[in-house]
Amino acid sequence: MAARIVEAPLVSLTVGSGSTTPVRTWAGDPGMADRLLLTEQSLCQQVIDSGQRLIVDVAGRETPQLAGPTDGITWAGFPVRGAGGHVAGALCVADHSARRWTSRDLDILEMLAQ
Repeated sequence: MAARIVEAPLVSLTVGSGSTTPVRTWAGDPGMADRLLLTEQSLCQQVIDSGQRLIVDVAGRETPQLAGPTDGITWAGFPVRGAGGHVAGALCVADHSARRWTSRDLDILEMLAQ
């Protein structure tokens, strides 16, 4: 649903934090998922570790240290919180096109991650 609403070809949900081995599921373009595997894991882990959203787009909002090639991707990740407010995982979307996430896109993704 997240990918369809913000028109992104890839969405992933990573569940697990701390000493738990993360479980990742994704939907969308399998070729893109294969290309972004290391980058996606790195960005999702940064969201989980920080408990903060992380946005990478053509607006240059944030420029984190990335593992793996980015090839001009745009990406947005939001923490998913469990009982008591602890970070239980991350909801992430990616696009292989240079784009700027709209405030509507970001608001919707943040809402879906809650």
